[in-house]
Amino acid sequence: MAISNILQNSEMRFSQRLLAPMLWKLCAIYWLITLCGYSLRRVRYFNDWTFSTFWQYFAEGMQWWAGNFLVMPFLIAAACYISLKNDSKVIKLLYILLLIPFVFCLQTSLGVHALYLINNFIPGPEALNLTSILRAFHHYTAYNWWNLDFQMYLLYLLIGFGWQWYETGVLAQLQHEKLNRQLVQSELAAFRAQLNPHFLFNVLNSISALVRTERKPDALNALNELSLLLRGIIDNRLSNFSTLEAELSLLDNFIYMQKLRFGEKLTFNKTISKEAYNQRVPGMLLLPLIENAVVHGSKTRCNITLEAEVTNQGLYIRISNPLDEHPNNTGFGMGIGNNKARLALIYGETCQFEQFIKAGHFIVEMTIPTMSETERL
Repeated sequence: MAISNILQNSEMRFSQRLLAPMLWKLCAIYWLITLCGYSLRRVRYFNDWTFSTFWQYFAEGMQWWAGNFLVMPFLIAAACYISLKNDSKVIKLLYILLLIPFVFCLQTSLGVHALYLINNFIPGPEALNLTSILRAFHHYTAYNWWNLDFQMYLLYLLIGFGWQWYETGVLAQLQHEKLNRQLVQSELAAFRAQLNPHFLFNVLNSISALVRTERKPDALNALNELSLLLRGIIDNRLSNFSTLEAELSLLDNFIYMQKLRFGEKLTFNKTISKEAYNQRVPGMLLLPLIENAVVHGSKTRCNITLEAEVTNQGLYIRISNPLDEHPNNTGFGMGIGNNKARLALIYGETCQFEQFIKAGHFIVEMTIPTMSETERL
């Protein structure tokens, strides 16, 4: 079964290459250029610069190069037919050593060159005798083995192997890039799937706290804001990217719900430059970071600041919040780690992401490549 599959794939590769219109077009162009060059050389050699003389030599060249033209596509297709990937070096060498003489002798035995030599070396009625043809063929190959034709056939063979090597490399590169894109998309999907349940868990806890404290109107308002927020998140999930303005709208809904729980203890200040609003950013980029600031920030006074501006390096975003003086845990939640990993997957080394503590504040700074909503990603 494996051998039959290999043979079937090889035959398909040979037929596809042989029937490719581009191959025959390129061979025809090369053949015409060769004939024109041959005719011009003959005209120049005899110094007979007339149109009729040119076509006379052109017709003469067609007889000489006809077999060459017919064999050239087959030779290139045959070179593409031979697998250079799975065979050992010895078998590859045997392929080459057997293929070159076989094609060379096949083309010569077509009779184009043999008849030409018969007319020159064996004139008369015996020219069509099989013995005379074989004698002319022997004379041709014995004294002119390493001639222009053989060199050209070798060139065609190398073109075929080069073609196969190039296509194999290109296909491998395309496959590698496709797998990388699929890997990135799957990892991004995993991160986003991890972010949303984590976020919803904390929001539902906030609404639950409102219900327990008999603040039912506030809980209803929070549920309404949550529905708007979830609608925005669902719309956001249809694309891996959204505008900074859309992200800020989600933040407003989230902060509203959190203020129902924390009241005046929570403040949120934004400083956004005009150019930054239409910049495209990864979806759900800011929400986990702000949520992290609320959950792990100061319980007495949580003043969150958000700054965003377009600089020469890219879109600069800075989030700052005071730390709790007596934290229950030393971690800073899943949002920061997931966002850092997402940015690394999307932008690679072209983005910067830093987190540090300074003067009792936890600060996140990031710079990502600028891209407006009118530009394609």
